[in-house]
Amino acid sequence: LVHAEEGDPEAQFNLGEYYRLKNGVGSIAVAAEWFLKAAIQDYAPAQMALALLYLDGLQPEEYERDARYWLQKAAQSGCEAAIKVLVKLGPRDEYMDGCDLLIAADEGDPQAQYELGFMLLYGVGRPRDVAAGSTLLYKAAIAGHPKAQMQIGVNYIFGKNGIVDGVEAIKWISLSAKQNEGYALYYLGYCYYEGIGVIKNDEQAAAYLLRSAQAGIPEAQYQLGQFYYEGVLFTENN
Repeated sequence: LVHAEEGDPEAQFNLGEYYRLKNGVGSIAVAAEWFLKAAIQDYAPAQMALALLYLDGLQPEEYERDARYWLQKAAQSGCEAAIKVLVKLGPRDEYMDGCDLLIAADEGDPQAQYELGFMLLYGVGRPRDVAAGSTLLYKAAIAGHPKAQMQIGVNYIFGKNGIVDGVEAIKWISLSAKQNEGYALYYLGYCYYEGIGVIKNDEQAAAYLLRSAQAGIPEAQYQLGQFYYEGVLFTENN
């Protein structure tokens, strides 16, 4: 952990692998955080691992572009596995090219603001700029974009914007969950399970995880199975 926090990409990758294999509530998201820290330093194994997380669990249809970016970076370093995955994925038309994305975001398109904000926040396809990325995500979230609202909330959970605030996290994630965003429901379950911004409540956590699992979110499905195994009770309304 010390070496990872000091910026050692191999240690960051190994810590990400630890959380990925743990596979509990929130652990996949933490794994992605550590993989990203190493990937930004051009550590090919982390780039490959991050891409696979996007493709396998974190809404592949939403994050395929980001996965392709990290696969290409890993392939440039000679990672044969990344090359094979890229070949398997085949060509893909982009939602917008870089110029159109900038114009659309500037003109107030929430989807463009969300995509560009996400790219800037994580340094995907362009230099990382946390402040600019957070600003764009906030604009999209204010406009009602559910994934932007969810991301703002997640930022407050894990301090991605430099601030950890459970109350703000719950506010934004709840707005997204009201639009039935699957990962927002998952993170609401996480917050109730961990007592972040709310009083810890396993039954409420299970209720949100159930809705998320029904929406097809694999992390929620896994954790819900753990709840059944551990005997966490559901309320009659669930």
